[in-house]
Amino acid sequence: MKRCLQLMLVVGLMAVCVQNADAFGGRRRGGSSGGGSAGYEYVPTEESTAKVWTWLGKKVSLQDMAQMRADAMAKTGNLDHGIAGQVKGVPSIPAGFGEGIGMASSANDPKQVSTCVAGSRVMADASCRSKLGAIFRVRFWR
Repeated sequence: MKRCLQLMLVVGLMAVCVQNADAFGGRRRGGSSGGGSAGYEYVPTEESTAKVWTWLGKKVSLQDMAQMRADAMAKTGNLDHGIAGQVKGVPSIPAGFGEGIGMASSANDPKQVSTCVAGSRVMADASCRSKLGAIFRVRFWR
């Protein structure tokens, strides 16, 4: 029983450390910086909202693809860049774009959820709340 409690404590501490880790060599924005959005706010553009991508026979935008990925992560509770290989009907990360993903169980606003900074400009920003209340956020970068 004591060993089980020690293991639970270690796993819990690891989860906290991973959530607070600076991904991509310190390029995750969090804490008092606005939870990953300070200086990297998403501003819809023609490029991000135009339905120019074909996915399963329909035209979709970058924003649509980011939302599908966020919805799948929230539904499965799995924060993973490889979500397209795990959930049917979810697009892969579009070629030429980086993806930043994040999850927070204590956030009230999706902008409070930090993601990796995988480029210099946010091209799409989507989020979804899971059944357990966690917010999953997906951003495409260029």
